[in-house]
Amino acid sequence: MNEWIAEMGTFLVQTTIVMALIGLGLLLVARTKQEKESDLKLYIEPLNDQRRRRVRRLRLTAALPGGRKSC
Repeated sequence: MNEWIAEMGTFLVQTTIVMALIGLGLLLVARTKQEKESDLKLYIEPLNDQRRRRVRRLRLTAALPGGRKSC
C-alpha cells in the first residue's frame, strides 16, 4: 500500500510539473503575441497622423487664398 501511495504521489508531482510547464509556454506565447501587436499599433498611429498632416497641407496649398480658413 505504501508503495502505491508513493508511486501515485510521484505521478501527481510529475503531472503537475508538466502542466505548469505547458501553462508557462502558453503564457509566453500569448505575451509575445501581445507585445508584437502593440508594436504594430505604435507604428501605425504615427503613420496615420503623418498622412492626415500631408492631406491637410495639400488641401491648404490647393485651396484658394480665401478658402484656406475653412480647413
